[in-house]
Amino acid sequence: MNDPRRTSSSGRTLERAIAVVGDTIERAAHHGEELVAWSRLALGVGFLILWPAVTWYELAAGIASAYAVIVVAILAVAWSVFTVWYLRRRHITTRLVMASVLVDCALVLALFSVYVLRPPALYFGISRVSGLAVIYLVVVGAALRMTRSGAIVSALTIGAGLVPMLYLDNTLNAGRVYNGAPSVVSLCLLLLGAALFGWFSARRTRELTLEA
Repeated sequence: MNDPRRTSSSGRTLERAIAVVGDTIERAAHHGEELVAWSRLALGVGFLILWPAVTWYELAAGIASAYAVIVVAILAVAWSVFTVWYLRRRHITTRLVMASVLVDCALVLALFSVYVLRPPALYFGISRVSGLAVIYLVVVGAALRMTRSGAIVSALTIGAGLVPMLYLDNTLNAGRVYNGAPSVVSLCLLLLGAALFGWFSARRTRELTLEA
């Protein structure tokens, strides 16, 4: 017969082990979100300092896309400051992680939408904007947050936003843009690669955290 005391002791040991694992994952995710917030803050401050210096003539001419970068940088800094403040006082939550992922996506899509609606003089299509690689940073940021679903959600959100944006770009700016098949395919592969990299990185980071 099984010893009830031994069974009860094993059950408590298992509960403690599960609690330790959960606490380890939570602390690592908390630290990861802080790293993302500080990185976003540094990037935003860098843009606020350097962007006006290199786009002085565009800003003086009132080009909307030049000002959009500054507005997005200010919003990124504000969200980063709030995130750091929040994490210093409370524990990380799934809701905050997903909100942070969606805010990053919204900032990127808002920036690119200005290029579509108010394109600068030297503009050849949303799929050919030099800053498009920032999408990669947004998606792979899920690896630091240790959320595999975050990588997928960010890739799907940005992809869902870029599809109508490409259509509007070809419609509103016909004759001056070229969002051809090579550019669109490259963009899709960038999103897919970022999603896979973020998913596998988040998975491996969780495994390494538990092994430590």
